[in-house]
Amino acid sequence: MYQTPNKYFLRQIFPRGRMLTQIEDDLTIFMQLISSLAPSKKEEFEKKFDAEYSSLYSLSEKTIKNRRTEMISLFGLTVKTEDNFIEISSRALLLINTQNFQLFFKTFCNRFQFPNCINKSQETVRHLERGVRFKPASFILQVLKEADNKYGYGFKITGSEISNLIFNDLRVTAGEINPLHFLDLLVELRKEKIQFNGDSNHAQHGREFLGYMFLAGLLDSDNEGHTFFLNRKELLAIDYIITTDLFFEIPKEYITDAKVRKAIQFEWDIWYGDVSQIEYKKLASSEETLEELEEKNDITTDTSTVKKSAAISSPAGFHKRQIGEIGERIAYKYEVEQIQKIRPDKLGIVKLVSNDTSLGYDIQSVQFQDVSKKKLIEVKTTIRTFMSESEIMTFFPMSANEWETAKNYGDMYFIYRVFITRDSAQIFVIQDPVKHEKSKNIIIEPLQYRVLVKPKAGAYLPEIKMR
Repeated sequence: MYQTPNKYFLRQIFPRGRMLTQIEDDLTIFMQLISSLAPSKKEEFEKKFDAEYSSLYSLSEKTIKNRRTEMISLFGLTVKTEDNFIEISSRALLLINTQNFQLFFKTFCNRFQFPNCINKSQETVRHLERGVRFKPASFILQVLKEADNKYGYGFKITGSEISNLIFNDLRVTAGEINPLHFLDLLVELRKEKIQFNGDSNHAQHGREFLGYMFLAGLLDSDNEGHTFFLNRKELLAIDYIITTDLFFEIPKEYITDAKVRKAIQFEWDIWYGDVSQIEYKKLASSEETLEELEEKNDITTDTSTVKKSAAISSPAGFHKRQIGEIGERIAYKYEVEQIQKIRPDKLGIVKLVSNDTSLGYDIQSVQFQDVSKKKLIEVKTTIRTFMSESEIMTFFPMSANEWETAKNYGDMYFIYRVFITRDSAQIFVIQDPVKHEKSKNIIIEPLQYRVLVKPKAGAYLPEIKMR
């Protein structure tokens, strides 16, 4: 069993997240609560947040408080102003506006570092005293790029290896061992068949961080999150994370001066929750253009295969407008396929009309049960890694024009809620959203309009396989 030498053993820790498959659902709920409560005074924000969260989960008051503080600080979701107000962070706004969870996690991985002001101050002091200066995403990506160059594509790592050899070893986190030397050490230990401690004290944080890199689309996994390898479709984002010099310097005075600690905490919250224009541009880019994906990817339903102009081999690599287009094309192809089976003579009615924003909907079609009735479809798309397991789905914005159009057309107006992952897409269909708003299955909040949906508002169509 591998043992980090005692004089180099220093665990790099951070607040625990939830299960990997649940984090996107948790963030959905956090985004809904934060965006509805912020800005507000800190005490008021915390009281209302905990009260609303407790209405969703039967948890103790302490558990809810811990979950709120840990999730918000780990992912940089809010900023506290000098006059003690809580405001939503740029990273949280990015998730709300783009509906792209992978892009959100990319920005998190890009800014996450040690030392930081996520942990308690004594942990930050310990890091400063021992000379820690480390960005785990950058280091891990460098290791895997070197490994791919040296040993061929698909070199795999495990959470136990990363935890014991990186997160627990000061030689790495203080910069004494570079990625290439680390790779040589890892390969040598594997040749010697050295085992790595996998218990929570030794392997938890490295394993969880690899999971966040997987949620970001930077890594792939071939066995349910036990081993990970580089996602080469994201090399543009990977190279940016490796080469950027973005780092929050915490001065040595932090160690002894309480006033400095307070000021640095304030500055950290602003910096950590920020997303610069260059970050957005670099991290929302993919090597594969939308046109290339149109040519080489298909979308398969339960009955047939149709051309997929909306492929998701690397879904985080598109900007907001392109994400919308991906969802629209998936919905459009589905409508064409279904009408082809029911009444092919009505195919001429099915049109993608999203270029005309004045209409208030994206697709014109006919209703399957009665083809004499029009169907006007507004498509709302979210990029995720895992399909939702929560009763509360990801909210989405609607313009005033779209909502007024829904009011005018009643049961002819449909919302197609398209969820896209790496492997599949699923459409949740809502007919007559205004009716569901009146019955409280949909909650409208006038930001633009933000629509919160419960399962009774509609039903899922058959899962769509991607290949």
